[in-house]
Amino acid sequence: METAKTVLELATSAKSLWIDRSAYERRKFLNTALSNPVLDGLTVRYELKKPFAVLMKMNGNKEWCARPDSNRGPRGCRPRTLTN
Repeated sequence: METAKTVLELATSAKSLWIDRSAYERRKFLNTALSNPVLDGLTVRYELKKPFAVLMKMNGNKEWCARPDSNRGPRGCRPRTLTN
């Protein structure tokens, strides 16, 4: 479960992590996410490691979350705050 949590955290904050990190930490991040990186001229070709590849595949799948949220409240319903 800890691995899934780590993967989701990395995936959701990758851009900000990349900007804020040193070259060493960026390299470490790439080693975590990428498999078989190859420099082809000016292009880097790579495969994503399995948990990241699965997330990318889910991101492009329109049917993955096709149903509306099952926890929607009635129309016009506004959340209320608890008071003493």
